Amino acid sequence: MTRASLTVTALMNGCALFVAASGLLGTALSLHASNMGFAVDVIGFVMAAYFLGFVSGTAICPRVIVAVGHIRAFSVFAACAATASIMHALLFGVLSWALLRFVTGVCLAGMYMVVESWLNEQAANETRGRVFAFYQIISLASLAIGQWILLVMSTNLIAPFLISAMLFALGLVPTALARVTEPAPVESVQLNLRHLWTASPLGVLGAFTAAVANSVFFSLGPVFGASTGMNIQEIAAFMSLVILGGVALQWPIGHLSDRFDRRSMIFLVSLAAAALAGCAAWSAGTAASVFFISAFLYGGFTFSVYPLCVAHSNDHVSPQEFVKTASGLLLVYGAGATAGPIVAGLLMDPYGSRAFFAFLLATHAIMSAFILYRITARPAPGIEHQEPFVMLNRTSQSALAMIPTAGADDAAAAGASAAERD
Repeated sequence: MTRASLTVTALMNGCALFVAASGLLGTALSLHASNMGFAVDVIGFVMAAYFLGFVSGTAICPRVIVAVGHIRAFSVFAACAATASIMHALLFGVLSWALLRFVTGVCLAGMYMVVESWLNEQAANETRGRVFAFYQIISLASLAIGQWILLVMSTNLIAPFLISAMLFALGLVPTALARVTEPAPVESVQLNLRHLWTASPLGVLGAFTAAVANSVFFSLGPVFGASTGMNIQEIAAFMSLVILGGVALQWPIGHLSDRFDRRSMIFLVSLAAAALAGCAAWSAGTAASVFFISAFLYGGFTFSVYPLCVAHSNDHVSPQEFVKTASGLLLVYGAGATAGPIVAGLLMDPYGSRAFFAFLLATHAIMSAFILYRITARPAPGIEHQEPFVMLNRTSQSALAMIPTAGADDAAAAGASAAERD
């Protein structure tokens, strides 16, 4: 195995540990808040602070990385995330938990940036696409595995917070030991909403609605499970199945979107997600097998919406603007992810658990209706002009540089073609 391969493996291992820690911490905190009798709207507010922190981190963390270097910055982010995990078990106020979630969000954004910029530095041009795809799979799989560590909560309520802190700290070990050169400085994301909306209104609204739906699942899914009588094992199964559905179905769905009109595929995916949300709502507490199958399939469709919308947006810009466009959509995603748990929490507080999947159904249904409008308002580019689908999880702007792009000549030709289509 080459030195570069060993380095990439070490970085992936470090990433797997801190992503598992993040997944465990979020689910455990949501359940702990529910067990303590927090109102659902309050839980939604607390959990939304993480996504606000993650978005803020896209502006804060690059400055820290430039000031002290990647390895020192990663050490700071990992230490702060581990400390915040432990502090959740020591402090029980709403505002203190929201502040800790905000800090965790900032730290996770910084940790993603450091690892992803290192991976981009180590990956050769001919393997960059495979490294990026494997990295996305590792991230989602680790997020699913983190849900099963939740089982320790059945005997000790604060154990998940301590284990999360341990995993954050352990994630520092392979990353710190990796022999890597210092990559290029990380740049802050700039949002030009007018440019994004002009290029692809569907991409902007799709990224926003996907963020609303996905953040509600991560933030309030455990609360929904507890309110319907699920035990810890069933909640872990529910959360992990939705995530694994996203791992299993995202690539096949994306591959189909390369062969057909991408907007039609996004419409079908959104419609299917809405239907599966309705099926899950109907079967929760009454037909366990139907519910878990619906949850798995729902995850496959809902986690496909965001990367499909990024690909659709890239269909309408030149190759030189791919990273800029995807980075802007990342901020749009962050805004939706911050708003989702707050709005859903306000609805679940008076209406109970049935409002959870009803909200997800409505979110995807609204998206489906908007897609139908856009199909009539703007002709689709030819299939030959569509950019290849890339499996994409919510990540930092550093990962976007790993997405393989056309060469200079191909980029110029594609840019001219895009200009002609506009």
